[in-house]
Amino acid sequence: MDFEIKTKELENNYLKDRKGKKEFRHTTNKNFKLLPFVTNDSKIRGEKNSVKKDLTAFQGIASECYRMIHNQEKPDKKLLYKEEIIDKVLTKSQVKAEDKPQIETILNKVAFDTQGNLFIFDERIFSYINFQKPTGILENISLFFYTIFFDEKLKSKASKKTSQKSVSNIYYQLILSSLPEVKSNKNNHKGFDIYQNFVPEITEMFRQDLAFMLEDKSFFIAYFPLLIKYYYFNYLKQLTLSLNHFFDDFNQSIFFTLEWETLSKSRISHQNGWSLFESKARNIFSFVNFFELISYIEYKGESFFKGNFQQIKVKIEALDSAEQTELTQKLEEITQFYQQKMEAHMDKPFRPGSSWADFEQTYQPRYSLADAPVHHHLHKLWTAIDYQFIHSERDSPYSRYQAWITEFCKLNFVRNRGRLGQSLSLDQHTLLFITKLCLGKHPKIRLKNLWVEYNKRGLFFDPSSQKEIVKLFEKINLLEKKSDSGDAQYVKTIQ
Repeated sequence: MDFEIKTKELENNYLKDRKGKKEFRHTTNKNFKLLPFVTNDSKIRGEKNSVKKDLTAFQGIASECYRMIHNQEKPDKKLLYKEEIIDKVLTKSQVKAEDKPQIETILNKVAFDTQGNLFIFDERIFSYINFQKPTGILENISLFFYTIFFDEKLKSKASKKTSQKSVSNIYYQLILSSLPEVKSNKNNHKGFDIYQNFVPEITEMFRQDLAFMLEDKSFFIAYFPLLIKYYYFNYLKQLTLSLNHFFDDFNQSIFFTLEWETLSKSRISHQNGWSLFESKARNIFSFVNFFELISYIEYKGESFFKGNFQQIKVKIEALDSAEQTELTQKLEEITQFYQQKMEAHMDKPFRPGSSWADFEQTYQPRYSLADAPVHHHLHKLWTAIDYQFIHSERDSPYSRYQAWITEFCKLNFVRNRGRLGQSLSLDQHTLLFITKLCLGKHPKIRLKNLWVEYNKRGLFFDPSSQKEIVKLFEKINLLEKKSDSGDAQYVKTIQ
């Protein structure tokens, strides 16, 4: 018997003692980490202790990643108050009393924003930037991004490149020398396997783009938070879409519009844009619970269901018929555990009119039980989990969990279009940033190749949006025509 269920761990995590009785509870991120979110959405939908500013600016998350790259502790915020820093600068530079007001004014202008926070004028400042509203969910998102997108090779390169010290501005030199020493934290060395990477092609693209940015210090300083934010969004988008395809081939594109263009109902960017993505994100909590549940099935001592659906498909196809039969039996046992224990040990498992009997009658198989029994049982288990959330009083956490995806998108990449509703939209600043990444070290590339590079980074534009982009490039002198007919068009790099 090569397959077995970790029964003890399964029961310990799903059946909790409460007042002398067993209570069934859905559990996530115990045995399988897919996403860092929680079922409390008050910090992203509400205003009290809101993390909206953090999830818009992304400086705190980028800085937390920077500290993990360098194995650094977070400095004491009391040592980073503007007054504390300026006082140290004045003391260290031995400024005369009569000159202090003038120097203070200059330091306030060149090094601090209106809220008293440090400008990121040097990459080392990332070590000192905290979240605007420090909270566990932001720590978790930072760790999620770091463990998904970085590896030891990239970490080493980033650490070396961002440790090179060179700043010419005398005031910046004074500020840097007056900041508290950042302590090394050997325990801050996080592994790269904490969260499961389901979209490796996106992480590879990120590593390529970050490596390019590290060659240009000013570019890195100015755009590191935006790079983190865009790839965080891109990963969530592609993850959500791919999960909903299960074992089927995945080739679905979500289209963007541009903030400044007009939109019509017939446009492909409206039909295959935000509304499509948002609809796919609604069931993300069911997938998180699904992967947690099947992770308790082991094959020769290791969890069998690691990786995305396509990776699992390869593993299933590598099994012989006897092993597939055995795995099917284990999936049936897991399904029985879930359905029976939930119904027996959960208060009000369903709303009136809903039941497992109703589920069996309404379930529509996606895969043939005869031809693909493992695929069939996996899909049926996921559907059972989704059915339970939709047809019970637990539809509330179901909705709150996905808010960490949809509300984040609305903060950054969604625009209201009046009677047409909302659309995924990109502003000029972000478009030009990604364009520079697409060109990389090339002084120019053909326009048709730029569309391909956009696609590699998850950006798809319909013909109308492409025309608007060309107009923009012409306006800011980035477009170069090699013939009078305009057949050969090149896009120049952004200086």
